[in-house]
Amino acid sequence: MENLPDQLILEKDTIQVYCVNLDDKLWDNNLSEDELIRANKFKFDHLKNRFMICRSLLRKLLGKYLNIKPSEIVFKYSEKGKPSLTENCNPLEVDFNVSHSENFALYGFTIQRKIGVDIEQNREIENLDQLARRFFHIREYELISNLKYPEKQQLFYQIWTAKEAYLKAIGAGISGGLKTIEIDNFQLKINNKSLDNWQLYKLEINPKFTASLVVESNSKLPLKLMTSVSA
Repeated sequence: MENLPDQLILEKDTIQVYCVNLDDKLWDNNLSEDELIRANKFKFDHLKNRFMICRSLLRKLLGKYLNIKPSEIVFKYSEKGKPSLTENCNPLEVDFNVSHSENFALYGFTIQRKIGVDIEQNREIENLDQLARRFFHIREYELISNLKYPEKQQLFYQIWTAKEAYLKAIGAGISGGLKTIEIDNFQLKINNKSLDNWQLYKLEINPKFTASLVVESNSKLPLKLMTSVSA
């Protein structure tokens, strides 16, 4: 694993992405009191440790971008719980999003643009067709139902992570309505209308995981998958 440099540079109109195996890391003592309270609510130590490492590394990365101490990062939260930075510690207007599944965490960073990421472990799902019928657009369901494994499962997770990433980007969460969004030829649509001001990326992270990123932009932006880092 590589250590972070003293400062990270995030240029405008670019995207930087990190994917980290949380079980390979240690957490720094930089969490806030409310983060420690949240951590202590986990019943199992490995889940508590993953949460603490995930948040610790987020603070460290943001601190490197903003050239401040990780402990000086101050988060605020939307009504739906989406975290962002308070204005006084974010002069660059960095936007970010985080997702984690099992032992992997995914971080996306950009400037002055909404961004969302989602990563899911490719677990076998017994009632996959029923879930697709319940949560997906009818055309997505029909595509999935006509496939056989493993292609059926691969498409299900690709559509799911794309929808999740978009809903996280707009701060809606799953309650925002997975079924209202359609992924057509890997393009976002709502009510049959393409969302041309949003760009969708498929992230090749790990063969056991599926990941997507969505960013607010009228055109594709350069995306850089950063090297692995020590927490």
